[in-house]
Amino acid sequence: MNLQFQTKRSASGVNRNIKVVIDLVVNHTSSLHPWFLESRSSRDNSRRDQMKDPVRIKWFPFHPGRDGCRTPMQWGQDENAGFSSNEPWLPIGPEIFERNVADQKKDPHSMFNYTRDLIWLRKELPALVNGSYYSLTEKIPAGCYCFMRKSEEQSLIICLNFSSRRQEISLEWLNVDCRVIASTNPNTKQGLAKTSLKLEGLEGLIIMVA
Repeated sequence: MNLQFQTKRSASGVNRNIKVVIDLVVNHTSSLHPWFLESRSSRDNSRRDQMKDPVRIKWFPFHPGRDGCRTPMQWGQDENAGFSSNEPWLPIGPEIFERNVADQKKDPHSMFNYTRDLIWLRKELPALVNGSYYSLTEKIPAGCYCFMRKSEEQSLIICLNFSSRRQEISLEWLNVDCRVIASTNPNTKQGLAKTSLKLEGLEGLIIMVA
């Protein structure tokens, strides 16, 4: 499902006092897996006999199926990527030496460690745990989604840029100091925010309102 649509639909549910659970499956790979792309390139491709998805087998090549996002999780650089001591049901990706959990843990800037930091950040911020939700629509550019989470202790603004180009969001209406405390862009500096924010393409920010 499109993430922008899912996020907006979730916000709509919160406004109607509906509890929303979003399932982020991090144990799957991608439909851009090289084996997946190769196997669907033609009817006679040798990789075709490795297909497992019944829908894909039945409708090949008209339906891509989900084999590509069901290839084994690459836990390390060991045999079969540390997934199993036996040959798995779908092939391991060729990027095993660049993309695996063991190496992600060692890299302080990896997606693994960034996700872990966000989980701890959420636990430390009462507004993200039980704060009220307020949708922000005034002067928000197309392609961006912004909202406030507010508790008795604090107020936070979350700004998400779903477009691929830089977007500018005004904070003048707040009339108080704001501080950037987290960003999906490693080049964005944390600290005091100006009256306007510049979000790079596909960037998300968490902003503390003083």
